[in-house]
Amino acid sequence: MNMAEKLKAYMDDRGLKYSRVAELSGFDRITFSNILNHRRKLTADEFVTVCEAGLNIRPEYFFTYKFPKIEKSGKRSLKS
Repeated sequence: MNMAEKLKAYMDDRGLKYSRVAELSGFDRITFSNILNHRRKLTADEFVTVCEAGLNIRPEYFFTYKFPKIEKSGKRSLKS
């Protein structure tokens, strides 16, 4: 799941209106819609702005990355 999908799921789960989040984040409705629907890429700075200004959450909320375990050979496994 990419960041736009995570943002969309977060807003859907909480019943937030995309247009209101867009407004609070400084986006026009069309641009924000294009981001959420993969017609425009979301930059890292924009992601932070949407989280902090539009959703009033810390961007770290969306990161649940688990580091790969180190095998006995000393090489990292890229499998999750």
